[in-house]
Amino acid sequence: MVLDDLYCGNIYPAEQVVPHEKEYRKLHRHTGELLTELEEKLSKEQMELVNQFHTHVIDVHCMELEAHFQHGFS
Repeated sequence: MVLDDLYCGNIYPAEQVVPHEKEYRKLHRHTGELLTELEEKLSKEQMELVNQFHTHVIDVHCMELEAHFQHGFS
């Protein structure tokens, strides 16, 4: 049952829902291109900082989405 999975934490909407807009796909593709460009231009240490930053931004965004989702049920 969907509600059971939701309650038990087996459903992660922030990871499963992907926008279908062309603009989203364009931005997502461009982000990948920028990361590739950075990999070519930065040292390994600098790129590690970029990757850490990127991971933190994603984590913060997922936490925000979770809070919005929970607020919708309160």
